[in-house]
Amino acid sequence: MRGHVAHCAFSLGCGGAERQLLATIRGLSKRGFTQHVICSSLSNNNEKHYQNEVHALGAVTIDASTQQLSCLLARSALRKLRFFPKKFATGVAKYVESIAAISPEIVHIWSGNMHALTAAILLNAPNVLISWQSISPQDRYALSRQTLLPMNIMRLAFHRMLYKIFISSSKVRCSNNSNAGARSFEKWIGLPKYTVETLYNGIDTSVWDRQNPEYTNSMRAKYMLTPTSHTIIGAMRFETMKRPLLWIKTAHAVIKNRKDTTAILFGDGPLRPQLEAYINAHSLGNRILLPGIEKDMPTAMRMGDVFLLTSLYEGVPNVLLEAQASRVPVVTTNAGGAGEAIVNEITGWVCQDANITTLAERIQFCLDNTQWRERARCLAPGFIQERFGIDAMINTTLRLYGFAETASHTA
Repeated sequence: MRGHVAHCAFSLGCGGAERQLLATIRGLSKRGFTQHVICSSLSNNNEKHYQNEVHALGAVTIDASTQQLSCLLARSALRKLRFFPKKFATGVAKYVESIAAISPEIVHIWSGNMHALTAAILLNAPNVLISWQSISPQDRYALSRQTLLPMNIMRLAFHRMLYKIFISSSKVRCSNNSNAGARSFEKWIGLPKYTVETLYNGIDTSVWDRQNPEYTNSMRAKYMLTPTSHTIIGAMRFETMKRPLLWIKTAHAVIKNRKDTTAILFGDGPLRPQLEAYINAHSLGNRILLPGIEKDMPTAMRMGDVFLLTSLYEGVPNVLLEAQASRVPVVTTNAGGAGEAIVNEITGWVCQDANITTLAERIQFCLDNTQWRERARCLAPGFIQERFGIDAMINTTLRLYGFAETASHTA
């Protein structure tokens, strides 16, 4: 065995950070690492979306919320944190008990899980890696134009203070999945430039570039797509930061002048009723489809002529990588690290103006220019493999863990 890693995440739900965690577990398992995944909660099916896949890779999951705080180290943590908010102290103590029970060499903190990070520091973990997958919370609030309540201001200041203290330790390293996100966190915390290293997402391009016309044609028939029709594809959680209504309105602007085009937005979330209301109000039920969560996304991607992303902010969006690996050109808003995920004007388009007109014009260009689209299809998989291949991601992860290995692994 090479080493023992404890991954600390909020859950194993259906999200981009969780997919990246799964990719990391898969890559590390091939290199002989023992792995545990400690989650803040695994109490319902939504939080356990990827649990079976994690187990299939040989990793063990731990639900920190079930810890009884019976060990001496957990009780000691509660005493040390007695002047902190009770909820915070309890959350930290549960992670202390979870981590102490397995004694990992490396604690990998996903999505800035502060309870887990504080626990790792209290336990004097030998190596800690913090991985962020977006821009800083301060920048997220600014972009969404939310009014910060006093409680939110205090929480952000509290987290900023802890990050600055913890990152000063030589045992703690930081990463972000985009350059934009790395610079955002450095500015927010007050760190020297390049303290936060860029650890790009990694995907197995062979999964997404596997051509199977029979499966693709079967799925096209399922959605009543003719052999000559064009398809706009999207995939997201229906929440404010993804701006799904902007996606729907952009698709509407395109298809109202194109009888040969259908738009399909995969996913689900709290804004679904709003999207359905718009579709029904404009009688678009057979032109803009909301089929829910699709398990076979590689095949679903390959139905597309263009992939649309309308996010307000992102790290490096997995869906842009997956679309290009599937040979589908992309149109995206300039959200966080989205511009780092494509070759602008070659494999897709980054729209600086996030409005319906601009996005629709770029989609129209992709659909109308067959020669450009075919060139993008040819070039995109190679670009994704070079910058976002799984081996490159794992090698960088190992270096951040403190391992010197850089050679590619061959199974």
